[in-house]
Amino acid sequence: MAPTQQQCFVEDVIEPIRICNVTRSPAEDDDDGGNEGATKFKQQQHAITTFDELSNYLEEIQSQSVEHIHHFISICQRNSWRPLQITLPMFELIMEKLSLNNSLRDIVSCFYTRNMNVEEVFCMPYTERRKGSVVGV
Repeated sequence: MAPTQQQCFVEDVIEPIRICNVTRSPAEDDDDGGNEGATKFKQQQHAITTFDELSNYLEEIQSQSVEHIHHFISICQRNSWRPLQITLPMFELIMEKLSLNNSLRDIVSCFYTRNMNVEEVFCMPYTERRKGSVVGV
């Protein structure tokens, strides 16, 4: 049974969402003249734990007129049996403000609280025993 959208997210963020922005801009002339016309990169990192922080930050980066900016977003998962450390409203805000493709929702659906009993049923190794005309699976 596939998880519902809500099961893939937490109600309160414990581990912050990390956003790293990388901006590319032409380098200014070096004193030694060795890297004339080279490209420089500027990196900024932010740790965000609330919807308001995220909303304000996304508004801020949208208002900047910086060319060639890349956003790397890191969302933690406390362990492989738990949902992502982001709330559904925060995820929706990121999707909207950064105009992300809806296929990201398919990836997110892989992260949810797993039930040990259910997982064991799907993970049991296949065994087959034959005794004469009787086959035991």
